[in-house]
Amino acid sequence: FYSMSKMDFYVTVAKESVRKAFKYLVLFCILLGAINSIIKVVGFFDAISEVKKFVTKDIPDFTVKNGELNVEGEMPIVVESDDLALIVDTSGELDESSLDGYNEGIFISKTYIVSKKNVMQKERIDFAELGALSFTKSSLIAFLPTLKILGFLFPIFIIIATIIGKLIGSLFVSIITAIVGAVKKVNLSYGQTYAIGIYAMTLPYIIKFIANLLSLKIPLFFVVYYAIVIIYAANAFSRIQQDRLAAPVSYTHLKLPTISSA
Repeated sequence: FYSMSKMDFYVTVAKESVRKAFKYLVLFCILLGAINSIIKVVGFFDAISEVKKFVTKDIPDFTVKNGELNVEGEMPIVVESDDLALIVDTSGELDESSLDGYNEGIFISKTYIVSKKNVMQKERIDFAELGALSFTKSSLIAFLPTLKILGFLFPIFIIIATIIGKLIGSLFVSIITAIVGAVKKVNLSYGQTYAIGIYAMTLPYIIKFIANLLSLKIPLFFVVYYAIVIIYAANAFSRIQQDRLAAPVSYTHLKLPTISSA
């Protein structure tokens, strides 16, 4: 993490191959992606346990068969928490409009389920769409733990998504660093400015990562993100210029490995 603390590091970066910077980016994404996936998996497992506990203790016996839901006990069943509600009514007394007083909620009737995600968005699923599938409360409770298998797939998808996202982001950052380099009148190849941009992304990406973990919202963070990149790139180019004046080195004639498009 010298890229965050030592400007001399960028002098070395300008003399090295872009492949090394690319490798750093991938490994950096794998590290943060792995941390993020662990947190997601733990949260997913906890959520499944909570759902299982809720179904076991608070949901009466039920059966879904032939496109209809049958629930034992008095109707309707209403479970509220702040601005969230779960409403079950198989008697036909209530309908999905009973969710109008809540920002979020789920309404379950004898033949369909309505999920309300916000004031404007609702989704409906008819039990008839399940076809011949049938299940009961006990079978649902037995099935829930098997969903934890999906949790083990999270790291793969999260890490891949992180790498792809940062690769795309690095291309945009390379344009920014190339502009900064032109303004600073530093004669470097595109590969060298791309490598400098990759390392300049380290601090703002760590800030973004921590903010996401803590659910912190930073106003206009994309401006802050690229402002930090520009500051690091500008300082890096200034340090490279100083190094050239102290000991001239032919930066532009360094042979960089090419990346095949195949």
